[in-house]
Amino acid sequence: MKKRALALILGVMMVASVTGCGRKNPPAPAPAPAPVTTTQVANPYVYYNTYDELASAAGYYPMYLEVEGFGSPTFALVDQSMVDISIVESETQEVVYRTTPFYIYEGSEYTITGIDGVTYYTYDYDGYTIYSGTYYDSTYGTTYIYYWNMDTNHGERCYCIEITGEDETFVSWISEQAILQTETIN
Repeated sequence: MKKRALALILGVMMVASVTGCGRKNPPAPAPAPAPVTTTQVANPYVYYNTYDELASAAGYYPMYLEVEGFGSPTFALVDQSMVDISIVESETQEVVYRTTPFYIYEGSEYTITGIDGVTYYTYDYDGYTIYSGTYYDSTYGTTYIYYWNMDTNHGERCYCIEITGEDETFVSWISEQAILQTETIN
């Protein structure tokens, strides 16, 4: 009889373990949401080998100064209208020249710098209003930004120069040279 009782108890225990002792099974996990298809928009940069090829593609002559000690420039046309020319001296030292075929003003929905959150100050230089600001990055240091609008023989232009990792003497010199150059290229 003891064997029968033990077998009965073991049988009940097995059935109880399989059925969860009358408890409901936990709900099945919710089905995974349908995947969302996203497409990352690539930067609309088209690169060129020479300044002349870039100017031809843009339809105008952009600002650009060669600087001794800096490497070969990178010539790019962004979104078929803005010219972006970069020269690099080292991993943390760079000068970027940008030109657009239209005006850009402080607070505009458009930006020529590509850097958000900069407070710009204005000053007059040779009859032009210059927008000037700085941006600090812990890796690259201070970036000095200058941009200005100019009427040319071929229409409106906005010019920008960004200088990263350089001292203020160099920044002052190259920004002045850039402004002077834009008076002669159009």
